[in-house]
Amino acid sequence: MYDKEDEALIALILKKRPDLTRDELERIILEKMKHKNVSRKTALYLLSIDLGIRLDSPVEDFIKINQLTDGLSNVRVIGRLLWLKETEKLKHREGKYTRGAIVDETGIANIIFWDRSKEELEMDGVTEGSVVEITNGYVKTGLSGRPEIHLTRRGNIQATTGDQGIPSAEDILRPVHELGVGEDYANVYGVVLSVDKIREVKIGDDLVKIGSFIIGSEDKSFRVVLWREAVDEYSWIKEGDKIIIFNGRVKLNKFNEIEIHISRNSHIKIYPGARINVRMSTVTISSISPGYNLNKLYVRVLAKGKKRINPRLGRESITMYVIDNTGDASLTLIGEASRFGDIIRIQDVLSIEGFRASIRGGVNYLFADDNSKIEINPRDMPHILPIYSIPFRKAKTITTMDKIVNVEGKIVEFLEASYDLDLDIEYRPPSAFIMEDFDGDPIRITFRGKLGDYIDETLEEGDSIRILGAMVDMASLLNPSGIPTLKLRAYSVIEKI
Repeated sequence: MYDKEDEALIALILKKRPDLTRDELERIILEKMKHKNVSRKTALYLLSIDLGIRLDSPVEDFIKINQLTDGLSNVRVIGRLLWLKETEKLKHREGKYTRGAIVDETGIANIIFWDRSKEELEMDGVTEGSVVEITNGYVKTGLSGRPEIHLTRRGNIQATTGDQGIPSAEDILRPVHELGVGEDYANVYGVVLSVDKIREVKIGDDLVKIGSFIIGSEDKSFRVVLWREAVDEYSWIKEGDKIIIFNGRVKLNKFNEIEIHISRNSHIKIYPGARINVRMSTVTISSISPGYNLNKLYVRVLAKGKKRINPRLGRESITMYVIDNTGDASLTLIGEASRFGDIIRIQDVLSIEGFRASIRGGVNYLFADDNSKIEINPRDMPHILPIYSIPFRKAKTITTMDKIVNVEGKIVEFLEASYDLDLDIEYRPPSAFIMEDFDGDPIRITFRGKLGDYIDETLEEGDSIRILGAMVDMASLLNPSGIPTLKLRAYSVIEKI
């Protein structure tokens, strides 16, 4: 005779595995006893673990979302359905599937319903927001590295009564301005402030479609990046929409800015009736934060470079050196915003609403694009900006107090860039040249890219030139040679004189 505990556990196993007969189960138990060299009770316990049966659960054979692990089969989960996506067809064979996700008090899990359409599920009462019970599902690790539930026709999902303490969507959501560094996934809401143009980037041998938009609340905002199929899936998003983002992957981009990335495991939906406050405050250069700034900034233009075209994106840009009462920055106008470069003059004051900021090596980089609001010499300035002009210096008068200078002189010699000798390069463009000021003292000039980025004319040795807006290399001033080095930046220009 078997004791009552054994019989209760056997009853649970047979309920969980209706495909097994009592005789078949007894055979499996004997095999487990023989293979592990354990008692019948221990074999039953091990078998219950294999099948994901929680003996201590107040709800019979029920597993929590944070206990899901790769390889579990015949699992039973109770949770609230957060979303159902539109049904998709399989690419390489007949069939369909629908993606969704559920939440309990321990976390969120994605679900794939195989051979079930969204309409079929909704007809069975399985709708967004309802509490559902899933039985006979199995668990696999998804591409995101997180466990996801798979439910075939053999499995079952049905709506249940009562919420059993399961959180709602509102319980796990927070406004996007509370997002911080160090999080992996975010469930946030906010208002769409701007939508960027869709572009393609090359990853390996493939061209990948990428879209993005800015979401914000209060005085903070973040870029949301859409990858591949998500670009078309969320093509309905427009400026002014109040939206929810579920399972957005939080990442830092190359500028150390927080972004929210949307993949197959994420979901975005309209959040009707939500109260989302967005406010714009006036900031200074010293108070800007990395990332998209939902703020207004006033700056004075001291130097302006040439218009350039990004060869990868095919977009025009122009860069300026700007200051306010608290610091300086490199400001780049991109796309349609670059048209202001044709009318902006040195000493003009700009007001910029909505811009991206990056701080690298102690230098502030600001970027304004088609979604930024720019005004030249506005009347509503809250404070007076300093009046300052970049000074003209000779080699002997450049000091560590100078950051940006103008110089004049003649070109003495072009220096070739340093390349690996194994490279077959017919022409090695100069990356530096030596000029001599009109007192006969040398200055070394370094630059990135081509000389054509700084002047429209061809330069030759012996040409007299003026350089406007060159950055002083402080290290060169400490060199025993005493020859100062100036670095050309995107806001620097060269003129023949």
